[in-house]
Amino acid sequence: MLIVTLAGAYHQRTATSPGKLCVPSTDSYWPGLMGYLRNFVSNPKLAGMRTVVMLPAVDPSLIRAVQSDSLCSLAVIALNDGRPRPDSASHPIYLVRVGEVYYAIDRKIRAGEYVMAAVLDSTLTKILSRPTK
Repeated sequence: MLIVTLAGAYHQRTATSPGKLCVPSTDSYWPGLMGYLRNFVSNPKLAGMRTVVMLPAVDPSLIRAVQSDSLCSLAVIALNDGRPRPDSASHPIYLVRVGEVYYAIDRKIRAGEYVMAAVLDSTLTKILSRPTK
């Protein structure tokens, strides 16, 4: 189920930021997330919901986990509309390429039982929608 929310989040990598900005591919949440997205973008019964959240219908093979800190950095800047977050609050996000757009999840930011998510344009500079998962 997807619900649209206005929750936002951000973290910025600086020279003093520890760790990576992308959640490692070994994280146990990845298989479920990738399976969920592959079904969501390829299931014809979900076409209306895809339109609402602005995710394209794509071949499941075009869904890829992103492990580039430079791309995750752009995503987190977009997630917070350019507002910086102190280094102490920096943590990695999940970023998935879905055809020509990106799907980002910050599991540390919650709206009740849902985690904050966003669909971002191909340049990772504009939020197209903020579904939650």
